[in-house]
Amino acid sequence: MRKLNYAMALLLSAASTVSGAVVTFDPPHVSNLVPGTDVQFDITVAVESLSGFNWADIIIGINEEKADISFQYSDAWDAAFDNVSPVTYDVGSYMQDAYVGGNNPDSVGTELVLGTATVDTTHLSAGTYEVIIDSSDGVTALGLNEQAEALSGSGTFEVIPEPTSLFFLITSIALLRRARARR
Repeated sequence: MRKLNYAMALLLSAASTVSGAVVTFDPPHVSNLVPGTDVQFDITVAVESLSGFNWADIIIGINEEKADISFQYSDAWDAAFDNVSPVTYDVGSYMQDAYVGGNNPDSVGTELVLGTATVDTTHLSAGTYEVIIDSSDGVTALGLNEQAEALSGSGTFEVIPEPTSLFFLITSIALLRRARARR
């Protein structure tokens, strides 16, 4: 993995970087997930100032060790790029992450559906979590030949206590109150 990051860092440092590209997560936020429910985000990327893009290096991550992230390219991405990078997991930028991308001799346009990121919430505690794409990882960018645009965007989701756990908690509190009232 270190060779992968080093090669991409060299590519980015050789490219002249212009303003940021846009990452859209659909939906942007998912609420009330019970642990064990997968959450999915459809991700679209778009350049902001370049006339198009013909390469992409993207790390999708979550800073939660117990989360499990997976990724599936969209049919549009597969059709647009001659060379689609195989999905590589745990490249080290986040606690859990996936490296994706591709390159092409010609531009694939200004906007393209990247694919779907899925997070397994089975081992997550109640709370709010963020799935991130951000060029601060030193790798993530969209480019057209030697020019590159940094990418930034995120989607969030909220895990709530499991209903059975919540039921047992409420029942236990009620029984404790009842026992106290009898004394």
